[in-house]
Amino acid sequence: MYDIDATPAVIAAHAAAMQSLVPEAGDADSDFDVDAADLASVGLHWGPSATDRMWQEGDFDADGDVDATDLAAVGLAWSPGGYGFGAAAPEPGTSALVGFGLCALAVHCRRPGRRGAVGG
Repeated sequence: MYDIDATPAVIAAHAAAMQSLVPEAGDADSDFDVDAADLASVGLHWGPSATDRMWQEGDFDADGDVDATDLAAVGLAWSPGGYGFGAAAPEPGTSALVGFGLCALAVHCRRPGRRGAVGG
């Protein structure tokens, strides 16, 4: 009925093409880049004790919560220029800035007594 050329090279090419259609961990909005919008999704839905979070809310490891593992996924996959075939690689300075920002966010989220505290 169909004449399919299933050589190993063709199969590998099709597998690579299909992989490029799957969003990477860290890409909450599935727009094939990991940028500030994805980082914001993690920040807005931050909940290490939650059990009902989804991919679009920043749960990239499918454990139901949005925690440091999911934040790390954003940092490791950071690519505001896109990823996959033909994507531009970010410059090293951008990666360092993102790393610093992720560390600052993690420290900020872990500080106890931030709500309702009155400075004096």
